[in-house]
Amino acid sequence: MRVLIAILVIILILPQTEFDNLLVRKFNETGFFANYAEAKSVLKWLTWGMIFLFLTVNYFIR
Repeated sequence: MRVLIAILVIILILPQTEFDNLLVRKFNETGFFANYAEAKSVLKWLTWGMIFLFLTVNYFIR
């Protein structure tokens, strides 16, 4: 479980750079979001949610 969540966190964080965010562009191209800002906000919440889930799982599985 921890390994799966860790891999998902890495997959979410790795393509997010200061200058180009590939995931936001991919999220925006899906058509699920009204605009770029909404896709960026959802990705931000998803990333922080996965990090929090990873830390919580690590805390309780020790």
